[in-house]
Amino acid sequence: KLERDKLVGAYCFLICERTQITFVTDPMGLIHVFTNDKNTIYSSSFAALLKAGPKKYRVKTLAVIENILTGYIIGPETIVEGVFLADLQYRRTLGGSEVAFVSQPNDGREIEPTRSDSFISCVDKQLAELDRYFSLFEGVVGEAGGVDIGLSGGYDSRLLLLMAQRHFRGVHAHSHFHRSASPDEMCAAKISAALDVPLYRCAEAKQPAEMDSDEFDRNLENVAAYNDGRVFHDYSWLVYFRTRWYREAVLRGLRCGMNGLGGELYRNHDNHCYHRVGVREWIEARVIGAVLASVVVPKVFDNALDYLITKAGLTLRVDISSHITHHQTRRYFGELFCVYGAAVRMNIDSQLALSLSPFLDQGPRLASYGALPHLGLDGRLEAAMIERLSPQLAAITSNYGYPFNRRPPLKRLAKCALRGMLPYRLQNEITSIVGSPDHLYCKGVYERIYRTHLLVRSAVELMQSARFGLKWDLVVRDNLTLERTLSIGIMLLKYEDCIDLSGE
Repeated sequence: KLERDKLVGAYCFLICERTQITFVTDPMGLIHVFTNDKNTIYSSSFAALLKAGPKKYRVKTLAVIENILTGYIIGPETIVEGVFLADLQYRRTLGGSEVAFVSQPNDGREIEPTRSDSFISCVDKQLAELDRYFSLFEGVVGEAGGVDIGLSGGYDSRLLLLMAQRHFRGVHAHSHFHRSASPDEMCAAKISAALDVPLYRCAEAKQPAEMDSDEFDRNLENVAAYNDGRVFHDYSWLVYFRTRWYREAVLRGLRCGMNGLGGELYRNHDNHCYHRVGVREWIEARVIGAVLASVVVPKVFDNALDYLITKAGLTLRVDISSHITHHQTRRYFGELFCVYGAAVRMNIDSQLALSLSPFLDQGPRLASYGALPHLGLDGRLEAAMIERLSPQLAAITSNYGYPFNRRPPLKRLAKCALRGMLPYRLQNEITSIVGSPDHLYCKGVYERIYRTHLLVRSAVELMQSARFGLKWDLVVRDNLTLERTLSIGIMLLKYEDCIDLSGE
């Protein structure tokens, strides 16, 4: 039922009687694999599996709420009943199936790391693992004619660029273009010049409020197909920067791309210095965000949090019903949820080129857990890795306002310390009071696109349904919340021929 161009990069298998198929895939590997409740269809495309079904699938309300709150749905559930992500948790239920998944060896991910190595030795080990990983792709990148890397002014893309240039030829970079030069762009220009890496500044595109109805519809058609019927974190369906067109412009014909997603695992980005913390308060503060948590009525929010914690515990195979250890927060971000979308973007980016998130792939990710005892409340470990590879690059001022070959300013250290030591319950209360800085921008854009575009009005009506428990007056006050909620509503409407929206 899908047009041919909408299935580019997707792999779909129809399982017939006595068919034997073996999948070799890591839970955070190159592709996600989906299946139906009868296990008769397997596909790397969620949209293709929806279209292949003989009937409409019912919306899974709790999964919709999880998607709104976190930007991601932990498997095996998806946004509809009867379609599943075939992750490790789901595979354990497939006894007697014609489909077999190659089992992963016991890799020790559940073992708490100890401070047995010195800081310098820890830096050596992390870089050695990255060297091992990047060396595996030297031939692939060579055959592809080079690699494209998104470059900003922070830690992760700088480390990624250094490792890529250390192992590959034909390294290219791009940065996002803004009306006025941003700190990220200015820093990226200095970094690319220092390493003699070509930097492409992507052309400016119209924002949703600037598009007429035809442009808006064409943008949505392109986004809907490219994003495979899924909404990830800040991957808004409303903007040009999330279209297939934009990705094609970024690649400029290259067939290999890498991103720095997950580099936060080399820093204490969950910002606490305790062995264990209350799991509900931690998820609200670091996975959801206290502002976003406030847009859902309390009863619905509590049910969604119970659902989320139960799934996370089953998938990680640990008891996190009341508390979560610092090591388990590492695993949560590495295996279930990355700040920018759990690397699921590789499923869509790989439609156009081999797309890799090296820091989230199995080897570097598991090695990063061992660095936990040496992670302070700032980015000193990752800064040390960057300085070891290139003192020149470490000396370039970052978008944080300081270079990585010096200790951060006292003001930033104090802020990190306060954030790391303040109980999460209190942090959530303070954040809820302070609120979102996007209120004025969000209100103006929302009013314009609501007036102009029928599909937006229909999505608002759908998402205002009582079953989702949203406080709409608060949804429209936060830019990320509004764009994500509208994107999910538009996605459900776009696939209304496959999804039953009639309610429970």
